[in-house]
Amino acid sequence: MTVFDDAALAALYEQLGVGAHPMLKLPGLAQVRAALATPGGRADLIEGLQRRQQRIVLAEHPTQGDPLNFGWEFPPWEDADRILNEAGVHVLALFGQNRSTKTWYAVKRLLQVCKWYPKSVGVILSEKDETSITQIQAKIVWDVYLKRMYQASSGKKFPVLAINFGYKNGFTDGKIVLENGSEIYFLSYNSPATDYEGWEFGAPEGTYLDVSAQRRKEGLYVPPNVGIVADESMPLSWFRMAQRRVRYRAAKLIWSYTPIHGITPAMKEVVGASARTLETRPSELLPGNNVEECPKGHMPYVRQCGFPGAKAIYFFGDFNPIGPAPGVTFYQRVKEDCAGKTTEYIERMAYGFSRDSIARAFPNFGPHNVVKRSQIPGNGTNYFFFDPHGTRNFPMIWFRIVPERPNSIYIYREWPDVPTYGEWAVPTEREVNEQQRKGWDGDPGPAQAGLGWGVVHYKLEILKQERVKVPEGMKMEDGRWKMEGLETVLETVPDQYHQRRLRQALRTGEPLENLHEDIAARFGDPRGIHNTHVSEQGGTTLYDEFEKENVDERTGQRVPPMELWDAPTSRRANVEDADEGITKVNELLGCPGRQSMPVFNQPHLFVSEECQQVIWMLGNYTGRSGGTGAAKDFADLVKYACLADLEHLEETRPRGKAGKGW
Repeated sequence: MTVFDDAALAALYEQLGVGAHPMLKLPGLAQVRAALATPGGRADLIEGLQRRQQRIVLAEHPTQGDPLNFGWEFPPWEDADRILNEAGVHVLALFGQNRSTKTWYAVKRLLQVCKWYPKSVGVILSEKDETSITQIQAKIVWDVYLKRMYQASSGKKFPVLAINFGYKNGFTDGKIVLENGSEIYFLSYNSPATDYEGWEFGAPEGTYLDVSAQRRKEGLYVPPNVGIVADESMPLSWFRMAQRRVRYRAAKLIWSYTPIHGITPAMKEVVGASARTLETRPSELLPGNNVEECPKGHMPYVRQCGFPGAKAIYFFGDFNPIGPAPGVTFYQRVKEDCAGKTTEYIERMAYGFSRDSIARAFPNFGPHNVVKRSQIPGNGTNYFFFDPHGTRNFPMIWFRIVPERPNSIYIYREWPDVPTYGEWAVPTEREVNEQQRKGWDGDPGPAQAGLGWGVVHYKLEILKQERVKVPEGMKMEDGRWKMEGLETVLETVPDQYHQRRLRQALRTGEPLENLHEDIAARFGDPRGIHNTHVSEQGGTTLYDEFEKENVDERTGQRVPPMELWDAPTSRRANVEDADEGITKVNELLGCPGRQSMPVFNQPHLFVSEECQQVIWMLGNYTGRSGGTGAAKDFADLVKYACLADLEHLEETRPRGKAGKGW
């Protein structure tokens, strides 16, 4: 009996017209022998190989292929889809090695949306027009995905369809119009982002829901509603516009980038110092302890970004089995390039991970310091700090001191808040250096624009913020609160302290209609609260005005007095000395990843994830801009609180002078 050997296997494959392919491996000799040894095994083997060949044709054949439906999908693509389909996620930062399929994935998803969902609007952004034409339009959009469907139509006019492609100039006018009315635009960052402020991107929300339901019913793939693909180094101005405009159609922004030259302002804005690693993957080229959040020999794979609604995924090079030549992968080329290079270089080039090299004032701040509002303990003492200005809004922060050893500080509220008033400080887009320091700590954001409020209005806003609201579901019967099911209702209140105050008020009979947080003391920047200004009654200070009882002229409402204390400021004999406040804040922020002194490295300063102004400041403030830095105001407030040696008090009501009120 003839032995079926390697030569026989090669002859069988030649007879069937099948060959090696990086995406679909051929069965080995042992597998083929096992198949041939079973009844009907030869027929099953041949049928399987024929299906394999048909799959390759559908993915790659120049005329018979259908790459939008059957093109190759790579291991991390499913995870990227999963992230984009999560509720609340509208930005996916896709970092990784060159040739790790980042751009292929992003472009394919946008083209699928535009092809399958009528009246969609998609934009593919590149650094330069030349890059868009040669790298995106020619090599990916046309050659890989659209050529097979539309090469017979290129240059011809149809009632709706408008596709005219040439390798020299790309698509005519940098635009495609598909037969279903969808439009695809190829733009570069050289254009002002403000030119596209009125646009909406992605599939119309109703259309996306209807078509997706039908596709699921038919067992077809449903892509995320991708409206914009931003390739390589996206400027901040484009990011701000793009992430905002995609949400008008509940669509998504994908930013694909290999950070060859390190972190950029846009990366810093998207990822942020508060980013935390959710998933890791083995890093062959970095076998040691790399990133504090990762196990040894791992690098970040999925991260929760600091920017609201954003997540990041990192495409490693070894995910892509395709390469520049048979038997050679792009990952092998990167391994050769990384040999003998620094850890930082390998992190960026092989794993898409870039560290912030700018010295921040609060380097100890990280994801370990950010908590959900529901995680802030209810047993604690509340304090209020604010920094008054002449024309700008008064920044305010509420702190809760929790009785631990040592006491822990929780920042649980800020004003003005981002959802209502926008950012207090925004990253600068100007060039900054050691000589031109303005901008190191951000530029003023919309929240700084003064509202023209006086003392009465500010006091009313403070009381409004401190109000403990009666949760929906609490009902009264015969003038008394119904106690049945009360605990279930109270558990819906996100702030544990408010839960505690409501229970306390119900026990003591305190009216719930005007229930407020207990504030042990209120502190103001001493320069601001004692600065004399002119009023109708003559010279006065904010300190004097806050301690008065006022009447709101609009409503006649009595506004109680608020006692103010001088906030402690940093004490430095010389400007060159270390800022005592910054040192204290960093001590409290802790470094839990460092093992030398684990007890002392534990964090004791936390901030609610809702306090975006404070989070941005902690992640970006350098102190290099001096008094002109936009983030300085919130930095000062945090320093004041950490210098004040605030204590937890078992009873807050008697504190302060008699008659001084709230």
